[in-house]
Amino acid sequence: VKPRVTKSLKRSGFAGCSTKDLPPGEFIDLDAFTAIRYRVKSDGRKYVASIRTDNWVTGGKEDLWQCFLFAPKDTWADVIIPKSRFLKTWRGGVLEHEYEMSASKVMGIGVAVAGGGVE
Repeated sequence: VKPRVTKSLKRSGFAGCSTKDLPPGEFIDLDAFTAIRYRVKSDGRKYVASIRTDNWVTGGKEDLWQCFLFAPKDTWADVIIPKSRFLKTWRGGVLEHEYEMSASKVMGIGVAVAGGGVE
């Protein structure tokens, strides 16, 4: 049997990394900072930077704040992202209302490949 080939693949998996889970009740406090610096070496794709905070907006266990991270291809770079660029997201979409991040109760920080697949 010959495998079927498709050109309409929209998602092909997930690639990302994040900080380890903190013990319950412990947080990273980013209140005193205006930005986060990422030291990255990119392959030229778009990435999404994420910050997980203790929940107070959506009623789930945590809130997720995201923004795009762009870096030059094949070279190490410091990418500085102001906290104000992170938008509150829920189930893959940006919430329309502007919320303030609870920066004193950060549960984790991560980076993932944005988008995926072949059209």
